[in-house]
Amino acid sequence: MRKAILYTGITVFLIALLLIIMSIEYSRESSRLENIEMRKAILMNQFIEMIDTDIPRASRIATIRSMLAIEDYCSRHAVFISNLSEVFKEAFMNGTVMGEEIPIIMNDSLGVYISRLKTTAHGMGMDLSINIENISLEQKSSWEIIISYILIVNITDNEDTYIAYEKPLNNTIEIIGLRDPLFSVYTNGRIHNEIKKTNHTPFVINGNASNFQEFAINMEYYENPDAPSFLDRFTGSLNPSPYGIEAMVNLEELAAQGLEIDTSKSIVDHLYFSNQSNTADWCSFEGLSSWIKIDETHGYFYGLDNVTYINCSG
Repeated sequence: MRKAILYTGITVFLIALLLIIMSIEYSRESSRLENIEMRKAILMNQFIEMIDTDIPRASRIATIRSMLAIEDYCSRHAVFISNLSEVFKEAFMNGTVMGEEIPIIMNDSLGVYISRLKTTAHGMGMDLSINIENISLEQKSSWEIIISYILIVNITDNEDTYIAYEKPLNNTIEIIGLRDPLFSVYTNGRIHNEIKKTNHTPFVINGNASNFQEFAINMEYYENPDAPSFLDRFTGSLNPSPYGIEAMVNLEELAAQGLEIDTSKSIVDHLYFSNQSNTADWCSFEGLSSWIKIDETHGYFYGLDNVTYINCSG
Protein backbone atom coordinates (compact mmCIF):
# COMPACT_ATOMS: atom_id res chain seq x y z
CA MET A 1 0.00 0.00 0.00
CA ARG A 2 2.75 2.36 0.99
CA LYS A 3 4.63 1.46 -2.18
CA ALA A 4 1.51 2.20 -4.25
CA ILE A 5 1.14 5.58 -2.57
CA LEU A 6 4.84 6.25 -3.08
CA TYR A 7 4.65 5.32 -6.76
CA THR A 8 1.54 7.47 -7.19
CA GLY A 9 3.23 10.38 -5.52
CA ILE A 10 6.30 10.03 -7.68
CA THR A 11 4.13 9.81 -10.81
CA VAL A 12 2.16 12.91 -9.86
CA PHE A 13 5.41 14.74 -9.12
CA LEU A 14 6.93 13.74 -12.45
CA ILE A 15 3.78 14.75 -14.34
CA ALA A 16 3.73 18.08 -12.51
CA LEU A 17 7.43 18.56 -13.26
CA LEU A 18 6.84 17.72 -16.92
CA LEU A 19 3.96 20.19 -17.07
CA ILE A 20 6.14 22.90 -15.51
CA ILE A 21 8.93 22.19 -18.00
CA MET A 22 6.44 22.22 -20.89
CA SER A 23 4.96 25.48 -19.61
CA ILE A 24 8.42 27.06 -19.42
CA GLU A 25 9.30 25.85 -22.92
CA TYR A 26 5.94 27.09 -24.26
CA SER A 27 6.54 30.46 -22.64
CA ARG A 28 10.02 30.60 -24.14
CA GLU A 29 8.73 29.61 -27.58
CA SER A 30 5.92 32.18 -27.38
CA SER A 31 8.44 34.83 -26.40
CA ARG A 32 10.73 33.74 -29.23
CA LEU A 33 7.88 33.91 -31.75
CA GLU A 34 6.84 37.31 -30.45
CA ASN A 35 10.41 38.52 -30.84
CA ILE A 36 10.52 37.14 -34.39
CA GLU A 37 7.24 38.85 -35.23
CA MET A 38 8.50 42.08 -33.68
CA ARG A 39 11.76 41.87 -35.63
CA LYS A 40 9.83 41.22 -38.86
CA ALA A 41 7.55 44.17 -38.19
CA ILE A 42 10.55 46.41 -37.47
CA LEU A 43 12.29 45.18 -40.64
CA MET A 44 9.22 45.82 -42.78
CA ASN A 45 8.72 49.28 -41.30
CA GLN A 46 12.38 50.09 -41.94
CA PHE A 47 11.97 48.94 -45.53
CA ILE A 48 8.92 51.18 -45.94
CA GLU A 49 10.87 54.11 -44.50
CA MET A 50 13.60 53.41 -47.07
CA ILE A 51 11.00 53.41 -49.86
CA ASP A 52 9.52 56.70 -48.62
CA THR A 53 12.97 58.27 -48.65
CA ASP A 54 14.24 56.78 -51.90
CA ILE A 55 11.18 56.98 -54.17
CA PRO A 56 11.15 60.83 -54.28
CA ARG A 57 14.90 60.84 -54.96
CA ALA A 58 14.57 58.19 -57.67
CA SER A 59 11.58 59.94 -59.26
CA ARG A 60 13.50 63.22 -59.33
CA ILE A 61 16.36 61.57 -61.21
CA ALA A 62 13.91 59.80 -63.52
CA THR A 63 12.12 63.09 -64.28
CA ILE A 64 15.32 64.92 -65.24
CA ARG A 65 16.57 62.01 -67.32
CA SER A 66 13.15 61.63 -68.98
CA MET A 67 13.12 65.27 -70.11
CA LEU A 68 16.65 64.90 -71.48
CA ALA A 69 15.65 61.68 -73.24
CA ILE A 70 12.57 63.26 -74.84
CA GLU A 71 14.64 66.23 -76.02
CA ASP A 72 17.17 63.77 -77.45
CA TYR A 73 14.39 62.05 -79.38
CA CYS A 74 13.05 65.41 -80.64
CA SER A 75 16.52 66.43 -81.71
CA ARG A 76 17.43 63.24 -83.58
CA HIS A 77 14.08 62.94 -85.35
CA ALA A 78 13.47 66.71 -85.75
CA VAL A 79 9.93 66.32 -84.39
CA PHE A 80 7.87 67.70 -81.55
CA ILE A 81 5.80 65.57 -79.15
CA SER A 82 2.05 66.12 -79.44
CA ASN A 83 1.14 63.80 -76.53
CA LEU A 84 3.86 64.92 -74.12
CA SER A 85 2.04 63.63 -71.02
CA GLU A 86 1.89 60.03 -72.30
CA VAL A 87 5.41 60.09 -73.70
CA PHE A 88 6.73 61.40 -70.40
CA LYS A 89 5.00 58.55 -68.51
CA GLU A 90 6.59 56.06 -70.90
CA ALA A 91 10.08 57.48 -70.37
CA PHE A 92 9.57 57.93 -66.63
CA MET A 93 8.44 54.35 -66.01
CA ASN A 94 9.93 52.32 -68.89
CA GLY A 95 13.01 54.23 -70.03
CA THR A 96 11.81 54.47 -73.63
CA VAL A 97 10.50 57.27 -75.84
CA MET A 98 7.95 56.31 -78.47
CA GLY A 99 9.10 52.71 -77.99
CA GLU A 100 12.74 53.62 -78.61
CA GLU A 101 15.38 52.89 -75.99
CA ILE A 102 17.23 56.07 -75.00
CA PRO A 103 20.55 55.40 -73.18
CA ILE A 104 20.31 58.43 -70.88
CA ILE A 105 17.14 57.10 -69.18
CA MET A 106 17.27 53.33 -69.72
CA ASN A 107 18.93 52.49 -66.38
CA ASP A 108 17.40 55.37 -64.40
CA SER A 109 13.68 55.02 -65.08
CA LEU A 110 11.45 54.60 -62.05
CA GLY A 111 10.47 51.16 -63.35
CA VAL A 112 14.10 49.99 -63.15
CA TYR A 113 14.41 51.38 -59.63
CA ILE A 114 11.24 49.57 -58.53
CA SER A 115 12.59 46.30 -59.98
CA ARG A 116 15.73 46.73 -57.89
CA LEU A 117 13.62 47.32 -54.78
CA LYS A 118 11.64 44.14 -55.46
CA THR A 119 14.86 42.13 -55.79
CA THR A 120 16.14 43.54 -52.49
CA ALA A 121 12.84 42.77 -50.76
CA HIS A 122 12.83 39.20 -52.09
CA GLY A 123 16.30 38.66 -50.66
CA MET A 124 14.93 39.72 -47.28
CA GLY A 125 12.06 37.22 -47.48
CA MET A 126 9.41 39.72 -48.55
CA ASP A 127 7.18 40.10 -51.59
CA LEU A 128 6.94 43.73 -52.67
CA SER A 129 4.40 45.33 -54.98
CA ILE A 130 4.73 49.01 -55.97
CA ASN A 131 2.33 50.76 -58.33
CA ILE A 132 2.66 54.33 -59.56
CA GLU A 133 -0.65 55.85 -60.63
CA ASN A 134 -2.02 59.20 -61.84
CA ILE A 135 1.32 60.49 -63.09
CA SER A 136 1.08 64.12 -64.17
CA LEU A 137 3.66 66.61 -65.40
CA GLU A 138 2.90 70.33 -65.22
CA GLN A 139 4.61 73.68 -65.39
CA LYS A 140 4.79 75.09 -61.86
CA SER A 141 6.55 78.37 -62.65
CA SER A 142 8.68 79.81 -65.43
CA TRP A 143 11.70 77.92 -64.09
CA GLU A 144 10.14 74.83 -62.50
CA ILE A 145 8.11 71.81 -63.48
CA ILE A 146 6.29 69.52 -61.08
CA ILE A 147 5.66 65.78 -61.30
CA SER A 148 2.82 64.35 -59.21
CA TYR A 149 1.77 60.73 -58.71
CA ILE A 150 0.21 58.30 -56.25
CA LEU A 151 2.48 55.69 -54.68
CA ILE A 152 0.78 52.37 -53.79
CA VAL A 153 2.84 49.87 -51.77
CA ASN A 154 2.02 46.31 -50.64
CA ILE A 155 4.50 44.16 -48.68
CA THR A 156 3.98 40.54 -47.60
CA ASP A 157 6.51 38.29 -45.87
CA ASN A 158 6.70 34.49 -45.86
CA GLU A 159 4.48 34.32 -42.79
CA ASP A 160 1.80 36.47 -44.44
CA THR A 161 2.55 39.55 -42.37
CA TYR A 162 1.02 42.27 -44.53
CA ILE A 163 1.45 46.02 -44.84
CA ALA A 164 -0.28 48.18 -47.46
CA TYR A 165 -0.49 51.92 -47.93
CA GLU A 166 -0.80 54.62 -50.55
CA LYS A 167 0.16 58.27 -50.57
CA PRO A 168 0.31 61.19 -53.02
CA LEU A 169 3.81 62.44 -53.83
CA ASN A 170 5.27 65.21 -55.94
CA ASN A 171 8.64 66.57 -56.95
CA THR A 172 9.48 70.09 -58.05
CA ILE A 173 12.28 70.16 -60.63
CA GLU A 174 14.24 73.19 -61.81
CA ILE A 175 14.54 73.34 -65.60
CA ILE A 176 17.95 75.04 -65.45
CA GLY A 177 20.40 72.86 -67.39
CA LEU A 178 17.70 71.02 -69.34
CA ARG A 179 17.62 71.43 -73.12
CA ASP A 180 15.18 73.49 -75.13
CA PRO A 181 13.61 71.29 -77.86
CA LEU A 182 12.62 74.38 -79.85
CA PHE A 183 16.26 75.00 -80.76
CA SER A 184 16.98 71.29 -81.23
CA VAL A 185 14.16 70.69 -83.69
CA TYR A 186 14.51 73.90 -85.70
CA THR A 187 18.28 73.46 -86.05
CA ASN A 188 17.99 69.76 -86.96
CA GLY A 189 19.84 68.78 -83.81
CA ARG A 190 22.87 70.96 -84.52
CA ILE A 191 22.29 73.31 -81.58
CA HIS A 192 21.33 72.05 -78.14
CA ASN A 193 20.51 75.13 -76.11
CA GLU A 194 20.46 74.49 -72.37
CA ILE A 195 18.13 76.58 -70.25
CA LYS A 196 20.28 79.27 -68.67
CA LYS A 197 18.49 81.90 -66.60
CA THR A 198 20.12 85.20 -67.45
CA ASN A 199 21.74 87.39 -64.83
CA HIS A 200 22.47 90.12 -67.37
CA THR A 201 19.84 92.50 -66.05
CA PRO A 202 18.92 95.25 -66.37
CA PHE A 203 19.47 94.83 -70.09
CA VAL A 204 20.08 98.52 -70.75
CA ILE A 205 21.83 100.88 -68.34
CA ASN A 206 22.05 104.58 -69.26
CA GLY A 207 21.80 103.76 -72.95
CA ASN A 208 24.41 100.99 -72.71
CA ALA A 209 23.04 97.65 -73.93
CA SER A 210 26.11 95.48 -73.29
CA ASN A 211 24.06 93.30 -70.93
CA PHE A 212 21.56 92.63 -73.70
CA GLN A 213 24.46 91.81 -76.03
CA GLU A 214 25.69 89.09 -73.65
CA PHE A 215 22.13 87.84 -73.13
CA ALA A 216 21.61 87.51 -76.89
CA ILE A 217 25.02 86.02 -77.76
CA ASN A 218 24.79 83.36 -75.03
CA MET A 219 21.15 82.56 -75.90
CA GLU A 220 20.17 82.87 -72.24
CA TYR A 221 16.55 82.89 -71.07
CA TYR A 222 14.29 85.47 -69.52
CA GLU A 223 10.67 85.13 -68.39
CA ASN A 224 8.02 86.73 -70.57
CA PRO A 225 4.29 85.85 -70.55
CA ASP A 226 4.07 86.36 -74.32
CA ALA A 227 6.40 83.38 -74.82
CA PRO A 228 5.77 79.62 -74.61
CA SER A 229 6.63 77.73 -71.43
CA PHE A 230 9.35 75.10 -71.23
CA LEU A 231 6.85 72.23 -71.54
CA ASP A 232 5.02 73.98 -74.40
CA ARG A 233 8.25 73.90 -76.36
CA PHE A 234 8.22 70.09 -76.44
CA THR A 235 4.89 70.16 -78.26
CA GLY A 236 6.01 72.85 -80.70
CA SER A 237 3.49 75.32 -79.27
CA LEU A 238 4.56 78.95 -79.64
CA ASN A 239 1.52 80.33 -77.83
CA PRO A 240 1.87 82.74 -74.88
CA SER A 241 1.98 81.23 -71.40
CA PRO A 242 1.95 82.81 -67.93
CA TYR A 243 5.09 80.71 -67.39
CA GLY A 244 6.69 81.70 -70.67
CA ILE A 245 10.44 82.03 -71.20
CA GLU A 246 12.37 83.17 -74.25
CA ALA A 247 15.89 83.49 -75.63
CA MET A 248 17.39 85.35 -78.54
CA VAL A 249 18.52 83.32 -81.56
CA ASN A 250 22.23 83.89 -82.16
CA LEU A 251 22.36 84.05 -85.96
CA GLU A 252 26.16 83.78 -85.96
CA GLU A 253 25.86 80.49 -84.08
CA LEU A 254 23.35 79.20 -86.62
CA ALA A 255 25.55 80.24 -89.54
CA ALA A 256 28.57 78.56 -87.91
CA GLN A 257 26.58 75.30 -87.91
CA GLY A 258 25.88 75.65 -91.63
CA LEU A 259 22.24 76.60 -91.10
CA GLU A 260 20.40 79.04 -93.31
CA ILE A 261 19.53 82.25 -91.50
CA ASP A 262 16.82 84.84 -92.01
CA THR A 263 18.18 88.34 -91.29
CA SER A 264 14.78 89.97 -91.75
CA LYS A 265 13.09 88.40 -88.70
CA SER A 266 13.05 89.34 -85.04
CA ILE A 267 15.61 87.19 -83.20
CA VAL A 268 13.22 86.42 -80.30
CA ASP A 269 13.19 82.62 -80.46
CA HIS A 270 9.44 81.94 -80.67
CA LEU A 271 9.12 84.64 -83.35
CA TYR A 272 12.19 83.64 -85.33
CA PHE A 273 11.27 79.93 -85.43
CA SER A 274 7.63 80.67 -86.26
CA ASN A 275 6.38 80.14 -89.81
CA GLN A 276 4.95 83.67 -89.63
CA SER A 277 6.92 86.56 -91.12
CA ASN A 278 7.57 88.35 -87.78
CA THR A 279 9.72 90.95 -89.48
CA ALA A 280 12.08 92.92 -87.23
CA ASP A 281 11.25 96.59 -86.67
CA TRP A 282 14.44 97.88 -85.01
CA CYS A 283 17.96 97.37 -86.37
CA SER A 284 21.54 98.64 -86.14
CA PHE A 285 21.60 99.23 -82.40
CA GLU A 286 24.52 101.28 -81.16
CA GLY A 287 27.07 99.00 -79.51
CA LEU A 288 25.29 95.75 -80.51
CA SER A 289 26.13 93.12 -83.11
CA SER A 290 24.62 93.84 -86.53
CA TRP A 291 22.56 90.62 -86.50
CA ILE A 292 20.60 91.78 -83.44
CA LYS A 293 17.26 92.86 -84.87
CA ILE A 294 14.02 92.85 -82.94
CA ASP A 295 10.33 93.60 -83.18
CA GLU A 296 9.01 96.75 -81.57
CA THR A 297 7.07 94.97 -78.81
CA HIS A 298 10.13 93.14 -77.54
CA GLY A 299 12.30 96.18 -78.17
CA TYR A 300 10.27 98.08 -75.58
CA PHE A 301 10.11 95.01 -73.32
CA TYR A 302 13.92 94.83 -73.10
CA GLY A 303 14.40 98.59 -72.87
CA LEU A 304 16.10 98.86 -76.25
CA ASP A 305 14.13 102.01 -76.97
CA ASN A 306 16.79 103.69 -74.79
CA VAL A 307 19.50 102.72 -77.26
CA THR A 308 20.20 104.46 -80.56
CA TYR A 309 18.76 102.34 -83.42
CA ILE A 310 17.18 102.69 -86.84
CA ASN A 311 13.91 101.36 -88.23
CA CYS A 312 14.60 98.28 -90.30
CA SER A 313 12.17 99.40 -92.97
CA GLY A 314 13.94 102.72 -93.25
